[in-house]
Amino acid sequence: MCKEWNDRQRKIYAGLKDFGGEAASIFKSAVIHYYDTSLPNRVIIIAHNAREIDSGLRDILSCENKKGTSKDNNGHEKSILSALDIKVPNIFTKEWLEVSKTFHVYAHHHGTWKNERKFEEFKSLWDRYEKILLNIVGWHYTVIDRLERLMKLEEISEAAIGTVLNLLEQKTYSDYFFENLNNFIWFTHLKDKKCFCPEEHIRYDNSDNVIFWNVLNYLEKISKQIDHNLQYGKELMDIIDNLVQFSLNKKRINNYRIWYSCVKILNNLPITVIKENITIDKFKKWLSVWTEPILDIGDNLLLKFLDDEFGTDYVYAESILYAVTEIRINDVSTKQEKIVCAGMPYKIWDIFNKHRKLFCERCSLDFVFEIADRLSKVLEYKQKESWTDVKINGDVYIIKVFRILADGLKEGDIKFNDNEYKCVINKFADGQLAGNDRVLDLYTVEPSENIGHFTFTAPKKDFVSEIIKNLPQNINWQSTDKLEEKILDIYKGLYSDNSQIWCSSLKDISKQRVYDTKDVLTVILRDILFIKCKSNFKEETKKILATFLSDKYQFSIFRRFVLLCIDEFWRDYNDFLEKFIDVVPCVFKQSDFEVEMYDILYNHNSDFSLALKERIRVLIENGSEYYRKEGNQKSLADWQYKWLSPLRGNPDFSDLYEKSKQKVQLKDGKPYEPERSLSFDTGWGTSHSPISAKEILQKSIEELIKYLNGFKEDDDADTDMEALSEELQVAVKDKPEHFTDKIDMFHGIKYLYIYKIFRGLKDAWNAGIEIDWQNIFNFIDKYFDGNKEIILSKIIKAQGEDRSKGGRYIWIVDTIVDLIGDGSRSDARAFESNHFNKVEKIFDFIIPLLNGEEKPDTQRDALTYTSNTTLGRVILNYLTFSLRVARATKKKHENWGKEKFERFFPIGIDGYIWLGGYLPQINYLDNSYIKEKINNFSGKDFNNFEWQMFMEGYLTVAKIDKDLYGLMRGNYIKALESGVFKDGTDERLVQHICIGYLQFGEELSKKNKNGETISLFWKMLNEVDTTDKRSRWENIVNFFWSRAEQGKLSDEFKKKILDFWEWTFNEKEFVQSKLEEDYNAFLSRLANLTILLDKIDEKNEQWLLLSAPHISKEDSFMNHSVFIKYLDKFSDEESIKRSGKIFKEVLQYTTPNFINKVEIQSIVKKLYEIGKKDQEIKLDADEICNTYGRRGIHFLRDLFNDNK
Repeated sequence: MCKEWNDRQRKIYAGLKDFGGEAASIFKSAVIHYYDTSLPNRVIIIAHNAREIDSGLRDILSCENKKGTSKDNNGHEKSILSALDIKVPNIFTKEWLEVSKTFHVYAHHHGTWKNERKFEEFKSLWDRYEKILLNIVGWHYTVIDRLERLMKLEEISEAAIGTVLNLLEQKTYSDYFFENLNNFIWFTHLKDKKCFCPEEHIRYDNSDNVIFWNVLNYLEKISKQIDHNLQYGKELMDIIDNLVQFSLNKKRINNYRIWYSCVKILNNLPITVIKENITIDKFKKWLSVWTEPILDIGDNLLLKFLDDEFGTDYVYAESILYAVTEIRINDVSTKQEKIVCAGMPYKIWDIFNKHRKLFCERCSLDFVFEIADRLSKVLEYKQKESWTDVKINGDVYIIKVFRILADGLKEGDIKFNDNEYKCVINKFADGQLAGNDRVLDLYTVEPSENIGHFTFTAPKKDFVSEIIKNLPQNINWQSTDKLEEKILDIYKGLYSDNSQIWCSSLKDISKQRVYDTKDVLTVILRDILFIKCKSNFKEETKKILATFLSDKYQFSIFRRFVLLCIDEFWRDYNDFLEKFIDVVPCVFKQSDFEVEMYDILYNHNSDFSLALKERIRVLIENGSEYYRKEGNQKSLADWQYKWLSPLRGNPDFSDLYEKSKQKVQLKDGKPYEPERSLSFDTGWGTSHSPISAKEILQKSIEELIKYLNGFKEDDDADTDMEALSEELQVAVKDKPEHFTDKIDMFHGIKYLYIYKIFRGLKDAWNAGIEIDWQNIFNFIDKYFDGNKEIILSKIIKAQGEDRSKGGRYIWIVDTIVDLIGDGSRSDARAFESNHFNKVEKIFDFIIPLLNGEEKPDTQRDALTYTSNTTLGRVILNYLTFSLRVARATKKKHENWGKEKFERFFPIGIDGYIWLGGYLPQINYLDNSYIKEKINNFSGKDFNNFEWQMFMEGYLTVAKIDKDLYGLMRGNYIKALESGVFKDGTDERLVQHICIGYLQFGEELSKKNKNGETISLFWKMLNEVDTTDKRSRWENIVNFFWSRAEQGKLSDEFKKKILDFWEWTFNEKEFVQSKLEEDYNAFLSRLANLTILLDKIDEKNEQWLLLSAPHISKEDSFMNHSVFIKYLDKFSDEESIKRSGKIFKEVLQYTTPNFINKVEIQSIVKKLYEIGKKDQEIKLDADEICNTYGRRGIHFLRDLFNDNK
């Protein structure tokens, strides 16, 4: 294309190029002759080219595959109507026919003796034809219309397939075509042209992520119609296989949607098609790349593979569960190693649960044992080492045994060699175990001396002897006590799964407990066993249970499966109970088996044989060896009572139960019940009050004080003082006079109760209930009148050192001063002025108790810090009280600042924060004091922490007063220059200066009008030597915009903001030089000031065009939304015209959508309405509609079609 080409010609050329290169080349030749006056025979060549383009387009676009000829006017018209898919001629078809029929006049020589035709004679005809071409191929939606006609063809010509292939080169048409194509007829043609070949069409983005392969949208629809076209089933599966092979062998396809579509396609295919065209090995390869989508939508596929029609071995269904439960080590590069499944545990549970009955009935023993092996591997990895300590002649050794990983594993694989171990012996050096807690040191201190190591192979029975045989010979190991027992403990540790913690009750574990790999594998095994038992698969189940009792599966969880089946299906599997006890003779001593064993004893003891009863009785009576050897009769009795509880209803055990119960001396006499909770026991139970608020109010004050003083917490009853004090607070709120009438009697009760009483009084006052202020103040006066150190030490002791932080947090003071503040805040409802002296005295008592910090870590902001310290709350409420006194007495305390407020400064930084935050109020109380403090702060260095806290308080809380603004000028300058404040505080600094610009005379120039003072607003704009300072420009706009949104701008203020906007446009080079890389983000923000425009005129159109390309920068979603909303508000014709131009500029860089569809449609409708009389504006509307269409967003298509 040449620079002379107009926008229409460019659109036509692009559209023709989409259809085919030849037509575009012919058009290009014609336009070159159109502009180049030096070329000969221009008219003949352009007209000839036009005829070639015209006949070619009619051939391509006609669905009838019939060609009209120029010799037959009726045939020519029919071909036009066919190309446009309309039946009756209209204005456009008549224009097309007339223009195209006229070309032949100019395409032939009109006589060799005549002069060359003048171009001016032909130009108007060509211009008319360009308008026709624009409406045929120049717009996205006109091309889409043609594409849709091609999609519906029942007979496909070579020209049609060629045209479609050309269009498919453009992603926008390719996406639309495959998203909307349903026609089966196209499948073979597209396949023959290699449209379904991954090698040809899979594309990757700049980050090497696969772009979604859009042909899958079409293939999904085809897969739903395979029932009537079975011949295509194999071809679809071949396409899927090609994709999988490409990913496995050439370049990984990491796009979830691609594999999701593949699963959907396979889901849609009939069983016979799948069965005939995929082997189990091939299916397993597919699953290796399908894990996530198979979990999301593979449940129907699982059901399909469980159908008898698919076969009786169900290996395809099992393969799905195999694939998603494949285990591997994750995060191997971090200390947080863990075993994970290929899929998320809760998703595995979902797909399994949907068809679990059918699956569990039909799965093979091989599947059961494979899942069991995976669970065993997970537990082996968690217990891959175990150790014991051995003491010999004062020296302490650690014998540690590790499992040995198999050779040749791929990264993430898990497999330990059976019965192969590595043993390492280390010794603690002198002094390593010198801490106060030797047991803790054994776990936390690494022994420094390496004594030796060896590897060995040994089954369970030889484990102990093999280790002892290989221990270093130069150490007298036999001199230690219980060496064999300790080494046996190492072996037990290797097979300890702690399942009683993560699964206290196998029967009750459910989806809510499926948190990790071991959980989901456990649930799958549990359900398989349950359903096979229920469905009478006795022989299979017995093989499983017998194997779970063998040495192959030594973790407790497998033995618990056996106990569960015995309990739930006693009739069929009761013979396994004695087998279990043979294998685990210490069953009553292992907490892992408690719940399931308890249930067996409770549910089936009446069916026990005499021999089994006697065996159980002996095991229980013998009890724990440890308790018996230690002579701990109480613990032995507790242990016997626990296991006799489930047998209490059996005559052979009832007497033993009663005797054990007497020994235990239970308070409630209830039998023991095992813990079946599925959550961890944190030790933090829910306590409650022994009496309610209503019951508290029924007591006299004398009775209540006696009760409170005598109350003791009872762990067994789950009652504590905290819960009782909460009820006390509720009672005080409900009926405060019951307590204030005799409040003096509460002196001497525990601190927590007094604190809650005052909380209740505060709640009552704020709920509108009157309280007896005089009695309250008298009590407070007496409470704090005394030795301050003693008072403070008692408070700290009552609260605890950790909670009081050395007196910085005093709960009762917080509550009392908050109560005073609440009673002072409003003149309409406050305590009487006759209490002022008493309250002042109370503050005099409280202030010496306070402790603060000079330089605390204020974390998020100073105000949050001081609002949560006792000192900060005292200051705030004292200010509230002082203001109340000044208002009520209409007098101000002379030297209030120095005499009253200054005393807070030595205690902590809080005084400086509130001095700034309440600057206008303190100025009201003592004007001369404030002037002095402000001047004093102006002279401090910006690094001074007190100044920083003063300024942060001022900028955060204080209302901006004109007089104070002037006094604070020096502090503003220091804040602007230093850049010491960040984020929200600096934003509020910007807001102060903006208000100065709007209200207090700051100018948009170096000097203010008086010619003496510098403009702080200009200073803020000009001095931007850091990123933080440059961000102030954006914050200026944000502040102006927020004020406009809130409707808080007068006409004068609006004018000043618009003056600022105009200045940024006129001085854009200056602004860009100041903001550098932040300039575009600033322009983005400026667009929001469109809210201030009453109309878009020639001048501010340029402002908006400057910002339009950048509204996608910084918080683009918000900028899109706000800007489009404002652009839609204009209703005058000139503004609407300009809004179209601006919107087109926006679309060059971004695509506003989301919540703005209604506003965008409104803008376009208004453009079309004006476009009825202004063709240029209609073209703007067309351009907007088609731009969205090209980007795959079609909510404007109907508007475009309605206004063709």
